[in-house]
Amino acid sequence: MEMTPHTAVHPPSPLPHLGLILAAPSPALAPYVHSYWFINHAWKRPYPLEENLYPEGGVGIIFNAGDPVLVDGTAVTAPAFLDATNSFRTRLGFQGQVALAGIRFHPGGAFPFLPLPLKEVQNLPVALEQILPPALVSWAEQLADLPTLTQKTACLEAMLRRWYRPRQELSPDIRTALTAIRQTKGQLNLRALAEANFISQRQLERHFQAQVGLSGKTYARLVRVQAARSLLRQATAVGAAHLSQDLGYYDQSHFIRDFQAIMGLTPQQYRHNRALRQQKWPSAAGSQKDST
Repeated sequence: MEMTPHTAVHPPSPLPHLGLILAAPSPALAPYVHSYWFINHAWKRPYPLEENLYPEGGVGIIFNAGDPVLVDGTAVTAPAFLDATNSFRTRLGFQGQVALAGIRFHPGGAFPFLPLPLKEVQNLPVALEQILPPALVSWAEQLADLPTLTQKTACLEAMLRRWYRPRQELSPDIRTALTAIRQTKGQLNLRALAEANFISQRQLERHFQAQVGLSGKTYARLVRVQAARSLLRQATAVGAAHLSQDLGYYDQSHFIRDFQAIMGLTPQQYRHNRALRQQKWPSAAGSQKDST
């Protein structure tokens, strides 16, 4: 993988109250990585601050040089862990001294960097030392000692270049499927998609599980709900009945059940919670695996 000098670009932060900073990847890694992110914050209250993370099909890696973070209420003590593909909402809790750095991959983007089928770690936080050799994990220990975000971003990029497995790229059928599902907002017949790629639907599903970490059907559901979230965030957002029709659901109740299964709340509750967040933190914006 050819790497060139890279100056990090910082998009708007979706969690300004935590001091979250995002950095864009270099052009060489942009097909795989959505963003790098950094949080340095002291949470001095006796209870943890929790943020809901809504799934979008990608994998994350989190490096922690501070106090343990909580995933769905359980402390994760590993200094580096995989935030694997999730098919439903998770809660990330912050307490004490927060010193985090992370990599957020596009759906399927982590596959060339990790030595295992992603289906094996679905919906689980997994210590990085359990899946990578110690020499590769120790590379991240210097992150906390680097003084600038530019240096930290460069360290993450160098680490990914070392992890990269050129013979483990996404298969053409998965590349095509991911693009088609996004373009149709999850409204796609997977059998027809498999036939268009001259493989069986069972083969396509096996490739999805290994390379993305989710079934094709589950990924399409996430994309569909993500499209609904985007529409609900608009100032002129329509009601659930119109949304269900626009997004190709059989009926409104099916849409609400699907949305609640993934998000942990109804479309109306999501819109209400987002309005409250915007009042409290007006500068907050959406992110890929966002908490808004």
